[in-house]
Amino acid sequence: MPDLWFVEERNPFGQWSPATYHGEKPTEKQIGGRRREFRRDPREVNVGHHYLSLSDLAENYSPDGRFYLAEGADA
Repeated sequence: MPDLWFVEERNPFGQWSPATYHGEKPTEKQIGGRRREFRRDPREVNVGHHYLSLSDLAENYSPDGRFYLAEGADA
């Protein structure tokens, strides 16, 4: 199963929007003359979470989410 990555990108209105990428870890780079900016480093989505919707992934992987657990924190 290909890797799935969760990120929050800055949208044209200056707000953070959740997004997912398949394959290699995404990087911040120029796209169509505009730099793609991430709120923090992309996080690899647990294989058991691949079926979740984007809003459910945000609840688990966004620092603002209800179930967010910082990397390195004890469960």
